[in-house]
Amino acid sequence: GDLQEEVYTKIPQGLHYEDQKNLVCRLKKSSYGLRQSPRAWYSKLSSTLIDFGYNRSISNNSLFIHHYQNKTVLVLVYVDDIVITGDSKNVVEKTK
Repeated sequence: GDLQEEVYTKIPQGLHYEDQKNLVCRLKKSSYGLRQSPRAWYSKLSSTLIDFGYNRSISNNSLFIHHYQNKTVLVLVYVDDIVITGDSKNVVEKTK
């Protein structure tokens, strides 16, 4: 996901230019191992689910609910695990 704050990193070995050895890169996207990565991942997932018509539960920010053709699909996010369930196997399979 996109980072909300400025994060800089050293340029990887092998990409240094002879005359510019102390360059750094500003990251625009999250990267594995960054403290900001879980939040960026959740933010991207959350906005995508909302764009697809899901509503975030008022009582639990990790639960997203979607009503589709008189059927309900629930998406529960816990850390980096996602559980998808609902009252119709076909609708749940389409969600995956």
